[in-house]
Amino acid sequence: MLLPVKLAAAIAGVAIVGAGALGVSVHLITEDARVDQARSLLDSRVRAAAQAFEDSGVVTFGAVLDDPAVPAPLREAALRDRRATYLQPGGENLWAAMKVDGRVLSVHTSFAADRQAIAQLDRTLLVAGVATAALSTVLGVLIAFGLSRRLRVAARVARTVAAGDLEARVSSTISGRGRDEVAALGAAVDRMADALTARIETERQVTADIAHELRTPVTGLVTAAELLPPSQATELVRDRVEVLKTLVEDVLEVARHGGPPVEVVVDGRRIEVRDHGRGFPRDLMENGPRRFHTESRSRGGGHGLGLTVAMGQAKVLGASLTLSNAPDGGALAVLELPHVPLS
Repeated sequence: MLLPVKLAAAIAGVAIVGAGALGVSVHLITEDARVDQARSLLDSRVRAAAQAFEDSGVVTFGAVLDDPAVPAPLREAALRDRRATYLQPGGENLWAAMKVDGRVLSVHTSFAADRQAIAQLDRTLLVAGVATAALSTVLGVLIAFGLSRRLRVAARVARTVAAGDLEARVSSTISGRGRDEVAALGAAVDRMADALTARIETERQVTADIAHELRTPVTGLVTAAELLPPSQATELVRDRVEVLKTLVEDVLEVARHGGPPVEVVVDGRRIEVRDHGRGFPRDLMENGPRRFHTESRSRGGGHGLGLTVAMGQAKVLGASLTLSNAPDGGALAVLELPHVPLS
């Protein structure tokens, strides 16, 4: 759970920093724009008042001559023949002044309304920033935990494959989720499982082929050992041959197409045998068992004599042998014995 927490925290942090930086930028840009606009308007006003005073000698537009309230820095600038504006510390009043006939002509206006507007904008930006950060955090948590869940699925499938279930695949669980790195990881796990399955299948088939080929000479050894004259050496040979025969049969049994568990159900004259492997192949289901047609790839695919013999034996007994695949997977063989009335 450490990865989703870190990822969610990182997304939330980036969202908070981004919202904060945007808010500060908007505040500074807005404040500068309002101050510049107010300075421009006040400068136009003091110039109009100066022009009117020079033309008529009348002070208009709310201007004042030699106002003692004019801030000292602005007064000094005006006396040096510089038309200037000045925002008092605290930002409540904005002044503009210029020299007219050796006197300081000034106008001023309150900047409080603009300050209130900027403060309202700051509050709006704060609310929007908090909402954006909260939404981004929730989205980050959802993304992080979704990513973590998919990674956990891939890890679980990998553990399942390692435990022996070669049918497990990541793509069947997290399919349709795009082509991101997690999907690539899942595809890699699936390819690993496919390669492992193919390798195990190849090894199993090689083992089955070896055991099958050994069966004939071992059977000949068993027959030959039975023909030997009785003696201590004969008993030793027969014992060793029997051990070899058992070993070959065990290897062949281990190598056959049947996924555990194998279930046998006897219900009166009906006998059901099923496993939980891959089931009978399509060729067998369409064409039935054929003699000398083995499922080993090295022998061309299909089955050998086992099912053919079973079918023949069932026919001799007057029974029926049905081969099918179970709905939930695995091969299913059903033997129906004939009804024999008691004499």
